[in-house]
Amino acid sequence: MPGSRSCRVSGPAPQGGRRRVPLTRLRPYPRHDSGWPDQPTKHDADEARWAHRLEEVAAYLAARRDWPLHNKTDDQEERSLGIWLHTQRITRRGGKLDESKEARLNDVIPGSQHGRPRRGANSRTQLSVGRS
Repeated sequence: MPGSRSCRVSGPAPQGGRRRVPLTRLRPYPRHDSGWPDQPTKHDADEARWAHRLEEVAAYLAARRDWPLHNKTDDQEERSLGIWLHTQRITRRGGKLDESKEARLNDVIPGSQHGRPRRGANSRTQLSVGRS
């Protein structure tokens, strides 16, 4: 129909060709100014989870005064916090950690990028001491 406002939709086509539905029957998606409540995005949820985990690691350090282990521990809470902190260190080392997150990590947990000093025969600190 020339001059009518319509759009194509999927489904079986009638004999004459394309199936058309008038635009007046289609419901538009809600707009932000329509009064609908804003739904949190995945990014917002990720940011909230990251901030919560940062608080958990800070509380763990305040209570135990030692870095959480990411392996060789039976304590599931310590392991999950250790894995999170280890992941932040790896992400930072790879240059992928946001500057704002890195600043928050350094403010809330000073020294978080270094962790506990290495021990043992294969540690970097002992190798560098012996090479003078």
